[in-house]
Amino acid sequence: MKTPLFTIIVPVYNAQNYIQHCMDSIFGEDLKTTYDTCCAPFLYLAKNYEVIVVDDGSTDNTGVLLDNIAHNKDEMYVIHTKNYGVSHARNKALQQAKGTYILFLDADDYLLANWKQIVISAIKLEADLTIFDFVKKYDNGQEKKVSYNPSANQRKWCEKAFLISNQMNPCWSRLYKKSIIDTFQIKFDETMTSGEDFVFALDYFKYCNKVRFLHKPILYKEEQTDSVMHRISVEKYLADDAKMLAARRRYIKEKGSKKWYQNCVKLHFCAITNLLLKVILKSSKEEQEKYIHIICNHPHVKAVIKKLNPQVISVRKRLEYRLLNQSKRTLLLQYLRIKARFIRLKQDIE
Repeated sequence: MKTPLFTIIVPVYNAQNYIQHCMDSIFGEDLKTTYDTCCAPFLYLAKNYEVIVVDDGSTDNTGVLLDNIAHNKDEMYVIHTKNYGVSHARNKALQQAKGTYILFLDADDYLLANWKQIVISAIKLEADLTIFDFVKKYDNGQEKKVSYNPSANQRKWCEKAFLISNQMNPCWSRLYKKSIIDTFQIKFDETMTSGEDFVFALDYFKYCNKVRFLHKPILYKEEQTDSVMHRISVEKYLADDAKMLAARRRYIKEKGSKKWYQNCVKLHFCAITNLLLKVILKSSKEEQEKYIHIICNHPHVKAVIKKLNPQVISVRKRLEYRLLNQSKRTLLLQYLRIKARFIRLKQDIE
C-alpha cells in the first residue's frame, strides 16, 4: 500500500457488542473519486487511507473480532496492548500512523455512508484543522445534529469556543495534520481519565493558522446519560478539570488572550457546581456528605474560587460561590438538596 492520505485511529476496549458496526461503517463503501484538477493526483485512489485500531487490553472477544475483520484488509492494522487507557492507545496509534491527516473515532461511534467524500472535501480545503458536523445519538433513541456556526473569522471564533465553552472538547469529528502533531510532539495526557481529548485538541490548535468548518455530518456519536460518578471518581474528575484549566491558562498566557481569562475560570466554576448537583441527584445521603466534603476541600476548587471574580457569574451562582468560599458545607448541602428537589419536580411535570 502506498503512503495513505489519512489515518483513522480507533481505540477499543471491551467493545465486542458494537465494534463490528463501527468497522462496517468504515469499510462498507469504497471511495470512488475521479481525477480532479483541484486536488493532488493521488486523491482519486480507491484505498487512500489506513485504519489503526488499538485493542486496549480487552477481556472479552474484541481482540479476536478485530483480527478476523482485519484478515483480508491491507489497510487495517490491529495493535494489541495491555489496558493502559484510551490516551495510551491513541498515542500508540499516532506513533504508527503514516497518513498525512489524522481522524479519530471511538469504538461505539460509526461513520455516515458518505464519510469518505466528506473527508476528501475537507482535505481540499488545505486547512490545519477542519471541524465537521456530527449527529448525537442518545441511548433513549433520540438524535440531534450538532453544527457550529462560526463568525467570519473562523479561527477567532474557534479560539473563543476553546477557552470559554465546552464546544471544542472532543478530539473526534476533526481532521488534523500529522505534520503538526509530529513537529510539536503533541500527545494525549496518559494520566487523565477525562478531558484528555480537550487538552490534546487545544495543544494542537495552538499551532493552527487556518481553521475551517465543514457543515456536513460525518459520524453518529453515541451519547450516554449516566452520571459522571459511575465512570470516574470525584477526586479524579476534579484533578482532570484542573489540568484542563491549566491548558487554557497556558494558551491564554502564550497567545495573549487575557480578555477571556475570567470567562474561562467561570466555565470551570460552573463545572464544579454542576458536579455538586450531580452528586445530590445521583448519590445516597451518606455519599452526598462525603462528596461535598471532598469537593469543598479540593485544591482545584479552592484555586478556582480564589481566581474567580464573582461579578462575572449570575446572582444565583454567587450564592453557591459564597457557600464554597466560606466552606459552609452544611448550608451548601441543604441548598443543593432543595435545588435538586425542584429539578426532580420539573422533570416529573414534563
